[in-house]
Amino acid sequence: MAITKLESSKDYLRIWFLWKRQAIIVFWVIVLLVMAYAYTAKAVYESNAELLVMAKTREGEVISAGEDERRVVPITENDIYTEIEILTSHSVLANTVKSLNADQSSLSDSKKSIVSLVLTPIKMTGSAILRALRLTSDQSSELEKRVSKLKDSLIISPVIDSNIITIALHGEVPRNTFTILQTLLDKYFEHRSRVFSQREGMHFFNDQATDFRTRLQEAERKLKSFEFSQNIVNFGEQIFTEIELLAKLTEELKMLEVSYAQNCARISMLQLKMSADTTRVYLTRDMRRIPAILELEKGLVPVLIERSGISGGFTKGSREFKIIDQQIDMLRSEIRFEVEKAIRTEELEIESMRIKILSLKEKIAQLRSNVCELNQKGRTHQDLTRKVVLYRKNFSLYENKAEESKVFNRKSERRLANVSVSSEPTLLQKPIAPKRGSLLMLALVSGLAAALALPFLLEVIDNKLKSADDVEALVKLPVICSFNDIK
Repeated sequence: MAITKLESSKDYLRIWFLWKRQAIIVFWVIVLLVMAYAYTAKAVYESNAELLVMAKTREGEVISAGEDERRVVPITENDIYTEIEILTSHSVLANTVKSLNADQSSLSDSKKSIVSLVLTPIKMTGSAILRALRLTSDQSSELEKRVSKLKDSLIISPVIDSNIITIALHGEVPRNTFTILQTLLDKYFEHRSRVFSQREGMHFFNDQATDFRTRLQEAERKLKSFEFSQNIVNFGEQIFTEIELLAKLTEELKMLEVSYAQNCARISMLQLKMSADTTRVYLTRDMRRIPAILELEKGLVPVLIERSGISGGFTKGSREFKIIDQQIDMLRSEIRFEVEKAIRTEELEIESMRIKILSLKEKIAQLRSNVCELNQKGRTHQDLTRKVVLYRKNFSLYENKAEESKVFNRKSERRLANVSVSSEPTLLQKPIAPKRGSLLMLALVSGLAAALALPFLLEVIDNKLKSADDVEALVKLPVICSFNDIK
């Protein structure tokens, strides 16, 4: 029956003593199994090394944007993790395995322990099942298996605050573990030197510098030839002067065209009126300022006054009246003649204005053409100047990069890179696993916990009737009497 009531510590003790044999057996089984593993498992040794990542200098930067005057670049987390990625890259691991023979690159002991004899068939069976279910891929080559084994045995811990990378390699063969770690560091530095090498970049920078030097010389020659042929002083000032003159002539042309249109309209209207009425005289405001017309008008006024005075005593057919009319007509004919002369003069002036307008239009068109031509020349000059500046800048950039590459290559050859081994690979004389003392404590604690918990688990899953209370709980009837076991 399941546990129905636990009212005191006696109930706990009763249950444990009921199953004490099983609890003691489980305790000793766990202790014996763990200690058997501790004394039969193969010893694991550890080899340690440390890398120091120092601050970088600008000589190590092959391609950079902008102009940074700082000569030292602080180390960041990205720099440290980049070094870790290079250290654990497949190329470094594969080159390490390839440089050693099969015996030297093996981290496992060829002797089979009892634990490995037991676990190997289980592992093979599990791997076969996973491959059958296509949950894992089979490593086709022995090299890949050895590289995977080496990667799994590496433990790399970055210490960001001190710019140090600690490397630990675990293996069952102490001498091989030490040798493999040394070889791994050597291959890491070779691969890093090849990755960050600027030897090919130096040739590229030299080629680019030579190419841009040629382009710069050609661009400077074209610029000087263009400035000499165009007699260039300052395109900006020339264009500004031409534009000012163009604006001034355009304004003058507009005023002249307005005056021309007004004069043409005034003369046309005057000619129309005079041709329509030959007996009257029409004058413009400007014509009244002509001396001849002014004097004739002055002489006409007394005659008109005289005719007005005799109009009361003489008829229009009288001789005196006719004489005065003849004088008036003669004066008006003279005025008309002078007006016609003034009109011809005005026509000459209008023609002169028309010719001046045409001349101004030609000048304006020529100025516009000159401004367009200057703009085109200015753009050409600007393009040539920009090319010279660009080629000079690129030439200086690649020439500096070529020099930096030479310095960096010399530093790499002398192992003056910003990553160095601060602690050479060492091999711990004592194995790090299995730790028998820790395993013993673990076995005792685990066995004790299992021995304490197992009786209650067995009590929960046990369905046998052990007391009258169990019967009453099952059949819902009172128990009248019970008999003890008769031995």
